Amino acid sequence: MKKAVLAFIFFLIGLMFVMAACAKQDAEKEVPWEERFTHESAERVCVGIQVGEEGYYSLWADTELTYFDGKLTEAELSNLVLLAFQHSEDWDGGYYVLDYAVVQDMITCLRQYDDPALQRIADELEQGLLMTQAST
Repeated sequence: MKKAVLAFIFFLIGLMFVMAACAKQDAEKEVPWEERFTHESAERVCVGIQVGEEGYYSLWADTELTYFDGKLTEAELSNLVLLAFQHSEDWDGGYYVLDYAVVQDMITCLRQYDDPALQRIADELEQGLLMTQAST
């Protein structure tokens, strides 16, 4: 019985040495961190972006894709050209496009009054999206 227990203990010790040697070989084969990233780029790619359930933007763009261990982790789009869009349900009813000078006149007019509701409206107008160029 003692010999069987002693043989089993020696077997476990030998097994630990074999496992440690295998783990060291696996660690030596591991790819360095920097080499796990791969990049792909393409010019003038048609890109579709979905926003919510109903919204989308169709674009032409130059793209650079970054992969880590074969999985897409980052997509960089540049030189965007908007081809078409549909507003999402987050923008209930769509968008307004107003002339910059008209909006500035409205803000100036609203700021003349001390009414908090009018000040809130002026603040909302100031935080609107100012567009100076768009390709469609």
